[in-house]
Amino acid sequence: MELNDLIGYIKELDLKAVDIICKKNHDYAAPESDKDNPLKLFKNLMACEFMGITKTEQGMLIRLTDKFSRLCNLLKEGHKIAVKDESLEDTVIDIQNYLKLLLAYRKVKKSYENPPQGQKPD
Repeated sequence: MELNDLIGYIKELDLKAVDIICKKNHDYAAPESDKDNPLKLFKNLMACEFMGITKTEQGMLIRLTDKFSRLCNLLKEGHKIAVKDESLEDTVIDIQNYLKLLLAYRKVKKSYENPPQGQKPD
């Protein structure tokens, strides 16, 4: 594989990741139902905090732990998987998306909690 091939493959995976995150956000968070909430895109990920279980970031880490456990099992030689419609690639993309969601959540939360001087968040 050459560098151009690698970059092309990474771009292909990134396009899949964006498509998946859009579809899952629609299905899980339903952001159109809460238009005034700046954290609306993360509503499903914040459920653990709303229920008093743990902070949103820790909840995301728990989800990541589940994905990494699956990844470890998928990489085990001879391991037979029961869920056939979630491949190694799907699992890696999910991990990537959760990490990006974690960064995005923290960015939005920080800007909402600490707006620039003289500005209030919508």
